[in-house]
Amino acid sequence: AADGYCAGGGAVSKAGVIRVGLFSPFHSNNLGDTATQMAVMANLKRHHAGIEFIGICFDPPDAARTHGISAFQMSGTEWRIHEPPAAGAEPDKTGASDNASSWLRWLPYKVYRLVNPFRQSWNILRFAGKIDALLISGGGQLCDFWGGPWARPFELLVWTAACRLRGKRVIVFATAADNLTTR
Repeated sequence: AADGYCAGGGAVSKAGVIRVGLFSPFHSNNLGDTATQMAVMANLKRHHAGIEFIGICFDPPDAARTHGISAFQMSGTEWRIHEPPAAGAEPDKTGASDNASSWLRWLPYKVYRLVNPFRQSWNILRFAGKIDALLISGGGQLCDFWGGPWARPFELLVWTAACRLRGKRVIVFATAADNLTTR
């Protein structure tokens, strides 16, 4: 990391820290994926102390509390980056969001459904600029069980495309296809 590059050729953030977006549905209610991500983080930190993980998951506030890392909404529905709570701080139970796209709420539902995927993709593209690499880790990452093909598989496509467009590395680690029922 001293020369500005991480192993494999990816650029390193200015402070010598490699910011890795950890893409997975991990949170405290999903013990299997949570354990997998904890093992991945521990092993990579053991070999590369300069790694900073940012969770990209379904429940960013939970991931921030559980793992002590910053976290971002996997679907891109909000722009907020959830930070881990400070030691001794009360957890935020307000559910408040600094969502920059709240102006969309007044749109008729059919128009909102057309505009929202572009807003989500834009949020993901913006966030991809804040990381050095995207790490897709854990089992069942490519499945249409949770919402059909336009849910999880589409999110994976958007994240991968956004990172590639921003010149970021995409790393697939210990991932499997699971329960594909649609073309």
